Amino acid sequence: MGKKQTIIENAFQDKYQVLLKLKENKIQSEKDLQKLSTATMLSIPGITIHDLKVIIELQQNVRDSRLFSYLLQDEGMKALAEVDSEGGDDND
Repeated sequence: MGKKQTIIENAFQDKYQVLLKLKENKIQSEKDLQKLSTATMLSIPGITIHDLKVIIELQQNVRDSRLFSYLLQDEGMKALAEVDSEGGDDND
């Protein structure tokens, strides 16, 4: 598997893991997600700073009706741009 594909899969996997943490804590809809306060986010067991960043990005993208784009493209595309600028290729 190439480096670019791994980066995309890791970005999606990170988001998926955060969604699972939210679901385990009874956050199961867009409405629940939008109601989350910082204090509530911090009370989620096992939450990390990276997870908080993902949750805030999820909230913003749900609010902007861009959830699908966010989950499948944004982080993966940013990571790909970084790899391309470093001269990486699919054969790494």
